[in-house]
Amino acid sequence: MTERTKSQRGKMRRQKGVRWELCWHETGDGPIPKILFYALGRIDPEECYRYTYAEARQKCVEFGHFGPWDGPHGCPPLEPTEC
Repeated sequence: MTERTKSQRGKMRRQKGVRWELCWHETGDGPIPKILFYALGRIDPEECYRYTYAEARQKCVEFGHFGPWDGPHGCPPLEPTEC
């Protein structure tokens, strides 16, 4: 992942209104064009959270997990444990 890469988190919709959280990386033109990926997953860009590489790295360190970090479905930081 480079500094130009954006980490995305959003909600995909399936049949009958069922949705689930999903994270992906946008690097420009990939195997599936962005507009097609959003259309196939019925992803609302307004409901997505976007992070730069540095922001995602900081969130991982701060929370102790890979997300989700923000929004109504965000998970709280992990409690430190002794190894």
